[in-house]
Amino acid sequence: MRKATYLTVFIAMMFLGIWMIGCGNAKAPTADWAAVIDHPQGNVAVRETSATAFHPGKQGDRLPEGAATRTDETGWAKLKFPDESLVTVFPDTFFEVKAGNTMGAQTSGRALYKITPQKQRSMVETPHGVTAVLGTEFLIAIATDGTSIHVKEGKVTFTAHDGSVKTITKNQSLAYKGSGPLPEPTTSDPTEASRLFDPFSGWPKLNPGTVHPKN
Repeated sequence: MRKATYLTVFIAMMFLGIWMIGCGNAKAPTADWAAVIDHPQGNVAVRETSATAFHPGKQGDRLPEGAATRTDETGWAKLKFPDESLVTVFPDTFFEVKAGNTMGAQTSGRALYKITPQKQRSMVETPHGVTAVLGTEFLIAIATDGTSIHVKEGKVTFTAHDGSVKTITKNQSLAYKGSGPLPEPTTSDPTEASRLFDPFSGWPKLNPGTVHPKN
């Protein structure tokens, strides 16, 4: 009787060990989306991949890695990421969603970034270099003649394509023409910063009844 009991316990422990090993090797489920559209206003277009056509974006659209959003002079939208980071895409802006340490690529217009504090740096690609942050609030403005970065909270590093790096801290800005040495960051002008951080600034065709994206 005692031998049978020992045998039963031994077999049960073997099955428990096998089950625990299996659980240890199981992979955590991965999301099939990288960002979600929130509060789109005006004309906001999205595409799922570079091979598909743009179509009107709507509340709750899930964007996979490689998807992109494009606004015209009447549109803006928020993109929410799984880690609660938030990107507000301003009018006349193009933003491609990526994954991993690179959250996206902004190739035109203005976008406001609120990055949730994290252990690894989160990067945003631009035509003239790459920004990297651990958790902060900043704005990127891209024009034909260069890229400017304006930090509201925290700290941002900008790396140009030639490998040179500058660090921009709270209430500082950096304007880079895309060639030559990186300039030193300067203290932001409060009036100019207020204008840049306001998606309505400079866009008279925006619907005055839309909700200002303050959050």
